[in-house]
Amino acid sequence: MGITFATSKAYSVASILRLRGTMIMGGVCTIDGHDGPECTDNFQMLHDGLVFSGYRFYSVEHAYQASKFPEDSSKFHHILHLSPIGKSDEEFGLTVWSIGNSAAPRPDWDSIKVKIMFLANLHKFAQYRSLAAELMATQGKKLEAAPSTWRWQFFNTQIMNRIRDLNQCGIGLQDWVSWWLHEVWSEHNRTFIYVDPPYPLE
Repeated sequence: MGITFATSKAYSVASILRLRGTMIMGGVCTIDGHDGPECTDNFQMLHDGLVFSGYRFYSVEHAYQASKFPEDSSKFHHILHLSPIGKSDEEFGLTVWSIGNSAAPRPDWDSIKVKIMFLANLHKFAQYRSLAAELMATQGKKLEAAPSTWRWQFFNTQIMNRIRDLNQCGIGLQDWVSWWLHEVWSEHNRTFIYVDPPYPLE
């Protein structure tokens, strides 16, 4: 039975830290069983921000949580304008996670959430060549995402491995961003980037 995180109010960071410790959610991917580079963590904050869907966010998780809500909604703008000042990557990531799970998301969210996470990560590595190089340095090794909520361990593993494969092709990741946005994803086809998920997307 899955865990439902939507609540009437946001969790405090302290309670989320306790919850995260209990659930073992998120963190860097493992490379051949050992902790991988920080670039494989969706909570990693980016020094110049992440431009995604025309807005500037501080991390992949920040962009993902804001994307749960319509751009003209107060919840979207609340998350968008959160400040990470004085917070670690983990603290800020858990803050946006908490607020993003404090209200019902847009009606189509379940059908697009994996796409959004993939595209947010693709934008990150396209905009930061040094991070793409860190990811490429793990080529040929087994990469597996950390345990997380829902089915994110599986999907985050597929996302990182797919981006690593795309980066190896010798085509700029920024070009892949445009190609995936306009050619590959089909909303009615709920499989994920040439990989058949072991679970249906509910």
